[in-house]
Parts: sequence; structure tokens; C-alpha cells
Amino acid sequence: MQISVNMLFMRQQEPYLEASEEDSHSTLERVLWIDPKYTYLFTIDSNVQNRKAWPVMRRLADLEVELRLGVMTPMKQDPYQYIHQDDNAFPPEYIAKRKESWALLQQIFAEVEETPGALFDHHTLGPIISKIHEMTGKAKTTLYRLLRYYWQKGQVENALLPNFDLCGAPGKTRKSGTAKRGRPSKTALEKGEPTGVNIDDVTKVFFRQGIQRFYETRECKTLKEAWLRTLMEFFSIDQDVRDGVKVPILPPWEKLPTENQFRYWYYQEYQPVHTLVKRKGMHAYMVNGRAALGSLKQKVFGPGSIFIIDATIGDIYLVSEMDRNRIIGRPVIYIIIDVFSGLIVGMSVSLEGPSWLGAMQALENMTLDKVAFCKEFKRTIRPEQWPSAHIPHSILADRGELLSSRIEKFMKKFHVFVANTAPYRPDWKGELEHQFHLINDEVIHWQPGAVREREPGRPDHRLDATYTLRGFRRLLIDYIIEHNTIREMSIKHIDPGVVADGVNPFPCELWKWGIKNCSGILREESLESVRLALLPDDSAMVTRDGIHFGKLHYTCKLAEQEDWFGQVKRGKPSWPVPIIHDPRSSDHIVLLLNDGKDMHPCTVVEKERRYRKWDWFDVEEYFAVRSQTSQGNRSYRMQQKVEHLARRDALKEEEVQKTNRERDASLTHTQRTSNIKQYRELENQKERQEYAWKPSGSSKHLSRKHKPLGRESKEQHDILKSAREELYGRK
Repeated sequence: MQISVNMLFMRQQEPYLEASEEDSHSTLERVLWIDPKYTYLFTIDSNVQNRKAWPVMRRLADLEVELRLGVMTPMKQDPYQYIHQDDNAFPPEYIAKRKESWALLQQIFAEVEETPGALFDHHTLGPIISKIHEMTGKAKTTLYRLLRYYWQKGQVENALLPNFDLCGAPGKTRKSGTAKRGRPSKTALEKGEPTGVNIDDVTKVFFRQGIQRFYETRECKTLKEAWLRTLMEFFSIDQDVRDGVKVPILPPWEKLPTENQFRYWYYQEYQPVHTLVKRKGMHAYMVNGRAALGSLKQKVFGPGSIFIIDATIGDIYLVSEMDRNRIIGRPVIYIIIDVFSGLIVGMSVSLEGPSWLGAMQALENMTLDKVAFCKEFKRTIRPEQWPSAHIPHSILADRGELLSSRIEKFMKKFHVFVANTAPYRPDWKGELEHQFHLINDEVIHWQPGAVREREPGRPDHRLDATYTLRGFRRLLIDYIIEHNTIREMSIKHIDPGVVADGVNPFPCELWKWGIKNCSGILREESLESVRLALLPDDSAMVTRDGIHFGKLHYTCKLAEQEDWFGQVKRGKPSWPVPIIHDPRSSDHIVLLLNDGKDMHPCTVVEKERRYRKWDWFDVEEYFAVRSQTSQGNRSYRMQQKVEHLARRDALKEEEVQKTNRERDASLTHTQRTSNIKQYRELENQKERQEYAWKPSGSSKHLSRKHKPLGRESKEQHDILKSAREELYGRK
């Protein structure tokens, strides 16, 4: 290896040598001079803070051996590279100091101009230093120090720039003594005696406890309030009760640590990141406080490479389509954006709070023909104004609606890779977050019903609500067309070919260029297949009352033609059938037969027609309320049931006793059962006479009088007894 002057080598401490703690670290050595015969050289430790550093002679052969053993390692980075700048980069006082020092060294160099290596011989250098000292009056230590700086920093004139940044022992903690440290205050100058206190180890402990208790909390107090509370807690000398409140008594202010001292030690010992996490929490730090250096655009290779989806609550209140007097709250907005081009490829506006239902509608819209979609909302567009109707290669979501098993069917059917952002990584979907801000700032903020800060005397902004869901969708569609056609995208991460081809950085133009030059992964699918993949799967049971699913019963032509329900009624066990259903409506379900190849729509049976037009939330709530009502009445019904049973048992006992008292034990079973018909006729005549309707006074109604068992009843009893004796021939 060719060794030259000013080369740097890192010397590692040899493991077999016992070294002191001061010498146990690596040193960065600089080559100062090489013998013309290439036999030996001089090096020096380049650390300017090492005041004992001085040139050391080494045999060149030994250095080469150390290089082979790895004890010495060549270094390319010079720690003093910054001195090789133009003079304009340094303050004027630095340049003046450098010129003064350089003039002194030039006198030294002039003494050994013919033999520069003689400077490393102390027998030669000593007399030269003494001579320059006598000539200039400069201290010998100053001359030796300047020469050392010159060697350590690379043997250039700028090596003599002053090291003011090393003055004052930066980074080292001062030890507290009796004398007051720091700049004297105006009061101290006026009084002629120092004021204030030094910060000792005990005070630091109080500061640390005060910061932890009063500053690093979720209450987010200011440093000033934390300082005041620290004084109250740890520096008070007494307490005084004033109006029933214990008030801490502080010593005179000159015997207390100042707010500046409190701040100084806080910034000296605490990291801002640590404090932010303590005050705001890890989530707030990772979202708003952490440096976000990544960009998702670096990972895409064309349109459809990655679509990102997210939702937000619109800052506007809407009214009902059925009755505009009804305020229905704020809408949920879903947006899907192509990362490569920035094109908005899908949207949905609904009242389904950020959930799978809202995401499902946005994914469906992603695959729709946008010309036909806009036509439904009375907006005519050209295909190139909203050219997307495709399924991408992958979809990135925000650990929400798509972090579930419901998306798996969509993934498997269309071979789409669905990923979720890592926790606290807003930079992965920065473009989408920016879109939500633009929608609020440029569209929603200027509309009636927009959310605004309440000001005294200003009417409630909710009362200004004007837009319906359909009207707000039309508003959002107009914004999307504007964005896709004329919104200028940032060119920081755009493919260089876009700039080379002179393409305008509009989403539609970038999409068109990407389709032509660097894509081929977009796919179009039918609306039915997309809905089939998005709607949730489930299982229903064929019963005698219909196809039972979710508390309701359904029927279809196939089930009626094949008599499914009659088969169950005649004894065949119920069997399950696969279905899909729309969670937004209970009107229909769809049978999937032959592995999903045959689809049969089913409707609610006629006897449950009152549940038509209900969504599943209404159905579930209705039956839940019924169940709760039934459970609430359970105790009352049980008590009434017990009461009725008790009454029946008592009546039974009464009738048994009466019958046993009057029963003639001498009658045979045949005699008792042979004349039932005649007895029935006699009993019927008695009932007719007793309960016949008779007029009562001038009343327009007829009343039925119940005669008490008296004389007439006794006569009837005698008639029945004589008739029985005639029939049986006995007295």
C-alpha cells in the first residue's frame, strides 16, 4: 500500500497490551512526514483535544505489518474537512486570528526551510521556539500549541483557525461550589453582591421530580407552570392557611432557582422525543411528531400498481331526502386513489360509519363505468375525464375496514393483494390525507351546513344544513372531475419518462401515459361478479316455513317448483343452503348453487311482508326489542301462570268433593253410562231455562240473569232424581 503525507489511519488498541482507561480507545493518526529513503515516518494523534499529542516516529515496515494485522486501518474521511472552505465561510475574527498565528509559524518554518524533517527533532525545534519567543514575546506554550494544531488538522493554513467551539468545556457538567456561577444579574451589579443559587445535586433531583410530576403528564402544563409547582412542592419553607386554603410560603426569590435555570437543566437532561411521548402519547408522536421520510410513490410501477383507500367524516351536516326538515348528521366519505397517477378511482358517500359497508360501496364504485355512474347524478362526462373502472394489483388500507375476513373472498376471486399500513405510518397514504383536506377546504367549507367553530351570537351551523345525500354526492363528483383533469400533481417522484415526453402532470394525463408505457396489470370485471365477491357469504336453512335466514323466511321459484318446504313438512330434515346477502336490505337473499355457478334470488315470504324494505339493522333491532320485552314480562307471566294453576287445582278439588258426596255408590258402571243422551237433554233444558235472555225494564239491551240455587233448583233436582229412578227402576 502506498503511504503518503496527511493520510489518516485508525489505530485499534492492541488486545494483548494492558492499557489504562485513557488509552483504551482507538486513535486517529495522521502521517506528517516520510523519510526520503522511505524507512521511517512521523505520525500524530489528530484529536485536537488531546493536549499531550506530539509527533511519534515509526518504522515504515512496522506500519505495513500493523496494516496487514488490522491494528491500523486507513480512513478516507477527514474530521477537519470543514476547514477547506473559502474565507467567506468563517467570521472575520476567525480569519484575523488565523493570519496572526500563520505569521508566527512561517517564522518557525523559515528556520528549517532546507531540512523540514528537522522540526520533529526536539534538539532542533527547542532552540527555534526559544528564538521566536524572544523575537515576538509569544509564550512558548502558544507556539507549541499552534504547531500541534497545524500538524493535527492537515498542515494547511486554515488549520490555525481558532477552536472557539471547544472553549468552556462543552458538554461537561460544572461542579457546584460556594461562588455563584453565571453572568451576574442587574440586581447583583447594583447591590455589589451575587444573587441567586447554584444548582447542586439535590436541586437537580427536585427538578427531575418536578418535571416528571408536573410537566411530563397528559395535562400538558407549560414549563413555567411546572417550575412554579416545583417551587411550591420542594422549596417552600412553611404553610399559611388563608381562607381555609393551605398556601405554601416561599423564601425570597434570590434564594430560589430561576425559571431559566429550570429550563436549562430540562433541556440539558431530557430529550424532546421522550417528553412528547409522555405528554401526548406514543400514538400522537408516531402520527404527528415522528419524521416521515418515506413515500409510497417509490414502490409503484404504473397505474393500478397500488390503490389506497381511506374514509373520513365529512365536515358538513345533511338533511333527509324524504323530509328536508330532518337533519341526518354528517356523511362518511370514502375515497380510493391510484398512487402512480393520483387519479381518484372510486368514491362513496353514505351514512354507514367507517365500516365494511362503506368500503364495499367504494370498492364497487371503483369498478363502475364512470360515464354511466355520473349520468345517474345528472352529470355528463367524457370517458377520458374519469377513465378508471378497473381492479388493481394491490390495495392499501388503514388497518380498519379491510383488516377483516370479509375482504378475503374479493382477494381470492380477483387475485388482489390487500395490505394494511403499519401502525402510525401516515406518510404511506399522505396523498389521500391531503385529498381529504382539499375536499374540506375547497368544497365543503363554503357550503351551507359546513362545520364551523361556534362563535358567541352566531346561529348553530347545523341549522344551515341544505344538502341531501344525493346532492352531496353530486358536489363530490364535480370535485373529483376537477381533480382528475386539472389538479397539478407533484413531480418529485414522477417517472422521468413523464417529464421527457412533456406530459402535463394531471392525474388523467399521468394515468393515460402510465397505461401506454409502464402498466398492463389493470383488469375489468362485470358488476355482478364484483358484487358477488363483495357481498358477505352465509348459510340459510330450508324449513317448512321457508328458507330461514336472520329471523326471516324467504322463498324462490326453484324452491317452490321442487317443493322444498313440503318435503320438510312431510318429514325430511332441514338442510343448509349457501347464500349471499346485502347487509343494507332484508328484501332479498341470493342462493348459490353448483359452487356459485347458479344464482337464485329469493324474496321474503308473504306472511312476513311487513319486514320488506327493512334493512338488517332494523330487523335485528325489532327482534331484539321483542326478546327484551318478553324477558321483561317473564316474571309477571310466570306469576300469573302459577296463580291460574293454583285456581284450577282448587276448583278441581271442590268439584271432586261435591261429586263424591252426591255420587250413588250402588250404581254400576253400565247404569251410569247407558243413559247419557237422556241426561244430556235434561241438562240442556235446565241451562236454557236458567240462562235465557229476558227484558230488563226499559233498557234497550237484554241482560242475562244468573239465578241463585234456591227453590226452583231444588225442584229441578227432584225432577232429575225421579227421572233417574224411572230409568233404573229403583227408588
